[in-house]
Amino acid sequence: MWDILRIVLLIGNAAFFAWLGYIVATDPEPATDPQFVLACGVLTLLALNFFYVLLAYRPFNWRIFRLIGLWFDTKESELRERAQDK
Repeated sequence: MWDILRIVLLIGNAAFFAWLGYIVATDPEPATDPQFVLACGVLTLLALNFFYVLLAYRPFNWRIFRLIGLWFDTKESELRERAQDK
């Protein structure tokens, strides 16, 4: 589900940026109708990006944080073994 939303957001963002580039390159004074559609599209994608980050973001799920957690667990178990040996 999240992968599909991510693909839709990437394609939508790319399409709107390409369209914006086309409007800027071809028409120095764009009409109000393309600006309105562009604004609606950008705001919609901004809202979708916000909800995606809000709902799908999992902090500290990166590999480096898992490795650091494993390292801390190993050090903790070594300290417990030393405490039991004394």
